[in-house]
Amino acid sequence: MLIRGPNDIRSSEITPEGVYIRRRSFLRITGAALLAGAIGPALGPAACAAEDLNDDRSADGEVEQEKLTPFEDVTTYNNFYEFGTDKSDPSEMAGSFKPLPWTVRVDGMVGKPGDYALEDFVK
Repeated sequence: MLIRGPNDIRSSEITPEGVYIRRRSFLRITGAALLAGAIGPALGPAACAAEDLNDDRSADGEVEQEKLTPFEDVTTYNNFYEFGTDKSDPSEMAGSFKPLPWTVRVDGMVGKPGDYALEDFVK
C-alpha cells in the first residue's frame, strides 16, 4: 500500500475553488428551502387547509364513524409464517398447536446441554 504525504497530492485531485464555492451556495439554498417547508405551513393558511383534510365531520357538522373491521378479519389475519405463507394459514393450521409445555433443546458444543422448559428461561 502506497502512503502519500500532503506534498504528493496532484493539483488535478484538488477541487477547483469555483466548484467548492457553488457547493456551499447550493447547501445554503437547500437548507433554507427545507426549513421554509418545515415551518411554513404552521405560519400561514396552509395549516388550516391541512387540518381540514383530517376532519371527519360531515356537511352537517356531525362526526362520521368509520366502519368497524369484521370480527373474522380481526381474529384470523396474521403476519407470521410459522404455519404457512398465506395470511389465513395460521388461523387454519394452528388449531392443534399446544404452546405449553414448551421446551428448548440445547446441544452441540455447549457447557450445559439438555432440555430446558420455557419457565427456566423466564425466571
